[in-house]
Amino acid sequence: MDVVISQISLVSLFCICIIIGTIVFAYYKKLMITYALIIANFVVFVISYIYPIVIYELGFQPIYLSLEFLPQLYTLITSMFVHGGFAHIFGNMLVFLFMGMAFEQRIGRKNFLIIYLITGICGALTHSTLNL
Repeated sequence: MDVVISQISLVSLFCICIIIGTIVFAYYKKLMITYALIIANFVVFVISYIYPIVIYELGFQPIYLSLEFLPQLYTLITSMFVHGGFAHIFGNMLVFLFMGMAFEQRIGRKNFLIIYLITGICGALTHSTLNL
């Protein structure tokens, strides 16, 4: 059994840096994580609209759960920032803005970020299970 490490483009690496950078910046500057996540989602969407390869490199696929593709597990998190079109991202971010702000204010930034990441990972796994 050989471990397969997929090549990732510089554009996708840049998107990963945007995701991490906005979250870390907001967390340490004590800004709302909701705003940082919305900004990261829109920036990744614009980049993926210009370079469609980003969608395939950052999106999660069920085969990544096998031992051969284990290094691609980072896509469990990056897939939360990949959207299929303008209506998809606009609808998601509109609801996320109103619900996310209230929820984050109620439970705190740290707990909000943890819940966001856990539910995103569970969403990717559920979607993969239902769409093998």
